[in-house]
Amino acid sequence: MIKRLQGSFLLVFFGVFLLVGCYHATIDTGLAPGAETMKMWKHGWIYGLVPPEVVEAQSMCANGVAKVETIQTFANSLVSVLTWGIYAPMTIMVTCAADDMSAAAVDSASVVTVPYHSDYEEIMDAFGQAADKAVAAEQPAYVQFEDRDRAQAFLDSAETVSKKKEEAVVDRVALYHQRLDQVDSEKLARVEVGGKWGFIDSKGAIVIRPQFDSAGSFSEGLAKVKVGGKWGFIDSKGAIVIRPQFDFAGSFSEGLAEVKVGGKWGFIDSKGAIVIRPQFVSVGSFSGGLAEVSIDGKYGFIDSKGAVVIRPQFDLVDRFN
Repeated sequence: MIKRLQGSFLLVFFGVFLLVGCYHATIDTGLAPGAETMKMWKHGWIYGLVPPEVVEAQSMCANGVAKVETIQTFANSLVSVLTWGIYAPMTIMVTCAADDMSAAAVDSASVVTVPYHSDYEEIMDAFGQAADKAVAAEQPAYVQFEDRDRAQAFLDSAETVSKKKEEAVVDRVALYHQRLDQVDSEKLARVEVGGKWGFIDSKGAIVIRPQFDSAGSFSEGLAKVKVGGKWGFIDSKGAIVIRPQFDFAGSFSEGLAEVKVGGKWGFIDSKGAIVIRPQFVSVGSFSGGLAEVSIDGKYGFIDSKGAVVIRPQFDLVDRFN
């Protein structure tokens, strides 16, 4: 009788074990998996009526989650059977996604590496090199930190320790995008159709429809355009970024463009703000940090602040190289 009961108990035991069983379910997000994985036990209760706590998988992976696996192992099943289903553990495995540079083939020539123990100036120099590479290759370039903790520390310091560092990072990133915009815009050519001016690309496709009374070539990402008798500036998408308000305008050079207001010439920056008030009879574009100006019939040179650095004394002058 006892043996029969023992046999029945074992039969029930293994029957429950088989019902619990082992399984392996995978949720694949479609992202390329990286090398970083996290494995953990999670605890369910009363045959799963009380589910395990939520796994915040996204917060564990800086580059996103590639896949999440729910695994009922032999050990999990055994524990569940021994506790008659009161305690039902399971194994969760999270695989983080690879970062963009490891998930795709990136030309090593477009990567600038920041070595371990690099200081702030060396990091900023790396961003500058990446911007130069992007312009030269006409495609994105990458800054890769050998020490990810150092990368985060750099970004944190830029945000919380030094306002100047934060502004420097923002300025560098803005310069990076500005250079890419310049590469694109300088491939555009002016065309006139039906008395209106627009721009085409190197394949002849119209990029900015003819709509302006007149237009100048792109320089430093902006082109002067005439609308309703006044001059302003557009970007490479055709959007007006400096409203038409000047009697005449030149092209941007070294961040400044000459404009004429009320018969006098001055200079504006790329946002349209007047940097050097209109006060000269004639001016030239900036080159080498200096621009020619005419005062009382003689030519001299000013700096980017508007200060005269070479007094007007010449009958004619040429630009500095």
